[in-house]
Amino acid sequence: IANIVKVIKTIKAPRNLTLCTDDREAGDLLKEGSVNHCAKVAVKAGLDAIDAIKAITLNPAQEYKLDKIGAIAPGYFADIAVLDSIRDFNVVKTFFKGKLVAKDGKLIEEITSKILEVEELNSIHLKNLKLEDFMIKAPIENGELEIEALVYLNKNDLLTERKKLKVKVLNEYVDISDSPELNYVAIINRHKKIDNISLGVVKNFHLKKGAVGTTYSHDSHNLTIIYNNPLEALIISEKIKEIGGGIVVAEKAKVLKELHLPIAGMLSKNSAEVLSDEIEEMNSILKEMGIEAESLITRPSTIALIVIPDVKISDLGLIDVKTQEIIKLFDEHGINNIF
Repeated sequence: IANIVKVIKTIKAPRNLTLCTDDREAGDLLKEGSVNHCAKVAVKAGLDAIDAIKAITLNPAQEYKLDKIGAIAPGYFADIAVLDSIRDFNVVKTFFKGKLVAKDGKLIEEITSKILEVEELNSIHLKNLKLEDFMIKAPIENGELEIEALVYLNKNDLLTERKKLKVKVLNEYVDISDSPELNYVAIINRHKKIDNISLGVVKNFHLKKGAVGTTYSHDSHNLTIIYNNPLEALIISEKIKEIGGGIVVAEKAKVLKELHLPIAGMLSKNSAEVLSDEIEEMNSILKEMGIEAESLITRPSTIALIVIPDVKISDLGLIDVKTQEIIKLFDEHGINNIF
């Protein structure tokens, strides 16, 4: 947001400027807020406060042709947030349909719980997997060859590059056990009637031990697993199927931690407070396993985000983001790449 404001603050903010949040963890919402935090950051960066407020209220409402929200005016719904100031943007009162429902960060009106059928459905449709499904078959029996790999540029960046890496082959399968900077990655389609599985090798993901799997995996939200041992990947896939989606960590051939996201494999049934604690525990484990990022639980999902250059992986295989072409792991004449 700050970088955008730097560009536009010397001119009048465009009428269609909108601000939103993305991938906000429960703890972030509790501590910092949602779009009100966007406005705070924008004003601090130099955007006019009124323009910031319009960018989180009226502008997005009009972009989506939501005619009766986004402003306080005759004929509009009386959904109103009262702020402490137009610099800090802390919400002190919330009105819904003209009725005060929250004050000083606390609900004063009870929310009626609803049982929705969709929340009870297990949307994780995985075929019966076996250990070999997580092992990369090579075009030679033993030796060394080059494999096309995905390489992260640094520990926090989403950007990756394509690089040929030398790997060992043992009994017809790629073996990275002697390469601590490498991990395997598997993307398994978890939607109905599609059984696609793709495997690859990633460098600089910094998973030093164990394995992590997640169905919170933009943009297709398939099951993404980064691992060192195929057995742990298999164990994760079975647990993910059992719990209906979420994030699972395994180490030494057993499940170490699981975070349930059973609604579409992406949402929790727990309160923000409970979920925040669960995420904090999971983040602590992921950090201990070597992963470093602003958001540790969402780091695995970046490997499947095929709109971010230069190369990512989908259930169809390694993808060149710019050309949208599938990259073969081995040269067609891979047998000639033996060292």
